[in-house]
Amino acid sequence: MLSPRCSPQLPVSRGVALNRQLLRSLPGTTFANVVERGDYDPAQHACLSMAALEGILVLFCVDYYPQRFNRHLGGRPIDLWRNDPIVRDGLLPYPPSAEGLRVLMGWTERRLATRRGVQIEHLLYQCDDLRALRGQTVLVKIDLRDLGHVWCLIRPRAGAATSRCLPPTLRMPSA
Repeated sequence: MLSPRCSPQLPVSRGVALNRQLLRSLPGTTFANVVERGDYDPAQHACLSMAALEGILVLFCVDYYPQRFNRHLGGRPIDLWRNDPIVRDGLLPYPPSAEGLRVLMGWTERRLATRRGVQIEHLLYQCDDLRALRGQTVLVKIDLRDLGHVWCLIRPRAGAATSRCLPPTLRMPSA
């Protein structure tokens, strides 16, 4: 998995580590080839729910991976993080709340604010603060696990406004 510079994706080394150190050890693994797999049936042995897999991934990315020496980085990721001047000097504050963390970690899109609000795929989102920005492009943060609302950056450094998804019966017709 290669990611372009400044992209919010896992670095190449973490993707490889995730595959080699975690996913291959889980029940239902598909192996690299048929010779390696032998007569193992992945469908029969798969037994994780999506929530369980997500929990395992969080533990791996937060607890396991940062504590292990990484030769490509030249140290443990947690030590490199703690010694980074931005973190060490408090220039990158921790989010003040769980919702703040969800906004920070959310998928980012740029969308045009129209009289109907902002549209993500086929869903429309509106809020009072967004109405004043009609015709402008706004930054939208999306929690893919909860599409009932999104956060729209209204003004830089002013925080984000929560825009609720409109039920189909309340949506304005296309103009």
